[in-house]
Parts: sequence; C-alpha cells; structure tokens
Amino acid sequence: MSEPNSETVRAVVVDPEAPTHLGFGEAPLRSPSAQEVVVEVACFSLNRGELRFAAGKPKGAPIGWDVAGVVERGGGLPAGTRVVGFVRAQDGWAEKVVLPASDVAPLPDGVDFPTAAALPVAGGTALAVVDAAGPGLLGARALVTGVTGGVGGLAVQLARAAGATVVAQVRRPEQVAVAEALGADEVVVTEDGAALADQAPFRLVADAVGGALLQNAIERLAPDGIAVSYGVTGAADVSLPLRALFGKGRASLRGLNLYAVSEVSPPRQWLTRLLELCERGRLRPDVVDRGDWSAVAQVADDLLARRFMGKAVLHVA
Repeated sequence: MSEPNSETVRAVVVDPEAPTHLGFGEAPLRSPSAQEVVVEVACFSLNRGELRFAAGKPKGAPIGWDVAGVVERGGGLPAGTRVVGFVRAQDGWAEKVVLPASDVAPLPDGVDFPTAAALPVAGGTALAVVDAAGPGLLGARALVTGVTGGVGGLAVQLARAAGATVVAQVRRPEQVAVAEALGADEVVVTEDGAALADQAPFRLVADAVGGALLQNAIERLAPDGIAVSYGVTGAADVSLPLRALFGKGRASLRGLNLYAVSEVSPPRQWLTRLLELCERGRLRPDVVDRGDWSAVAQVADDLLARRFMGKAVLHVA
C-alpha cells in the first residue's frame, strides 16, 4: 500500500465552473509501491470519454488516461527510460504520475512521445476489437464504422495488418478521402447502414456508432462473424436482429471497453504490440499536435465539438 508524501505536482483538474470543466491545480504525488513507477510526463492525449466524465466529477478531481514520458524511479525500470502508459486511475494529466509498472511499456527508438501518447486508449481499444475476430481475419472482410474517430482509424490499419479486406463506413462523401488515406480497401457512405445490404458478409464488424447502423451491420455478418460494439456516437439503442445471429450458426455480438480488457491483459502487453507496429511502419496514429498543455481547455472544447479529426496531443511544460 503506497503512502502519500509531501511532494505536489501541477496537474489538470476538474473545475465545474469552467466552460470545459477543466482547470489547473496542485495535486499530491503519492509514494510508489515496489510494483509502481513514477513517470515525468512529457505528453498526453485527450479522449472524448474522459472529457465527458469530467462533467460529473467533483472540483479538483484529477483526469487523464494517455501519457508518455520518462521514468523517474521505481517499478524495476531504469531512470530515464522513455515509456508510454495507460493511467487507469485517471490522474495522468500532470507533471508526474504514479502508476503500476505493468501499465507502462518502454518506447522503441523509432517512436516519439506524441505518437506514443496517442496510442493507449484508442490503440488499445482498436487492437482488442481486431483481436476479438481471432486468426480468421486473414483473407476475410472487416467493416469498421466511425473511421474518422481515433479508434476507428487505428482499427482500419490493424485489420489490414491482420490480412483483412477492410470496408470503411463514413457518413459524408467528403470523408471518403480520409478513409482511403487510412488504407481502407472500400468505403461506404451511409448513416443508417442501409447501403451495407449490397456488401459481402463480414467476418468482423468494429462499431462505434450503434443504432440502425449496427443493426444493419449485424445483418451482414458472416456465419462465423463477430460484431464488436465499443462506443456509441449515434443511437444508444439498437433493435437486435436475433435471426441474423442464431440463424447463421456461430455469429456473435460482443461489447468491449478497455478497462475490462486491462483486467485480464496487462497494458504493457498490448502497448508493446502497438509500439512494435508503429516502429515497423504498420500503424500510424493521426497525431494533431496542439502545443503546450496550457491550451487544454480550448483543445478539449474543440475535440468535443469535433472541430478537428485525429488524436490531440499536448506537451507538459
């Protein structure tokens, strides 16, 4: 059990009176246990999920999942080791953070801090979604919805790396070029998924939208296909076409969130896989460098309002 100490760090904290519920404050830095590491944070990336959760947190609460930085001490890692971490305690947007050593992974020489910081939540989720299809993706078809989001864009790349023919769903014609740049083999423009009726069956459906789109995608599952729901940017409810599942024999629908994945698979395992793919050029997160972390409130507002695509990364001064 770690104990608090007298050290404090500057951190992004919840401020209910601020327009984006974010401000700055001083936070205590607890002493690490023998299984924990202290990381000096160089960069962090923002996710819509943590920003939405901020609205319901008390004043002064910490925030932040995705960080990259340098080991200061602890966890059996040499001081100065460059690492990326998934901060399950959600207190990563700070000058320093304490987290389990199993939740960080050393960076290869070819991966910089901004790229690494963009990986944990988006990359970990995308990898778990693609892994859910097992080895059956080679030569099969995969549908990825919401490809302009952080998870969707990485899921396109990971499904291709697994040998799938990737079909990307977008809502507007002007988004087709984005999907093609990510490496999608085919692009379908549809909001409700009706246009998927002409598509060959999918071994994997990676869905972040829900609603009618997910319903229609399930209809197009292969006999052994799996649909994985990891988010809801559209309608939260779906009319589940049961015959499309049991009628095919082995088709299935699964829900997924990264916290549940991390309970059975330590983040270091999947972070290491993502970093190796980045170093080999097989995976490229769309990093949007937004400069110094003093701009966190404005960047958070821009992200929630969807004023840009890609993963926003800020540098800790």
